[in-house]
Amino acid sequence: MGRPGYMSLYADERTQQIFDEYVRIKGVKKSEALSEMLEIYMMCQDETLYWKLKKKALGVEVAKEVLIQREYDREVNDYIFLKLATTYDVEGKPMNGYETVEAQICPGEKNEKLHVI
Repeated sequence: MGRPGYMSLYADERTQQIFDEYVRIKGVKKSEALSEMLEIYMMCQDETLYWKLKKKALGVEVAKEVLIQREYDREVNDYIFLKLATTYDVEGKPMNGYETVEAQICPGEKNEKLHVI
């Protein structure tokens, strides 16, 4: 049984010797060269399947759903920025921050009582 994360490949002895010397001369790690060769092989054989599996391995669809949900949440939870000013009710009494915000977000009569200077 092989070690997790490792692959066993068989090649005839002559090919192995040539490959060993090639990566030594090029200064490339065998694992990097083999990974690139595997990717190239899969793309050449069935590029559509390769990209489907690559996206699955990278979690692209999951990330896409997260981004879509984030965009949806952003649209639903837009912020409203208000310029701060001294606020008085219609009787001329100053309103504190809580009263001002309540008057601004509550429908009906409370909004009619708000006066901003």
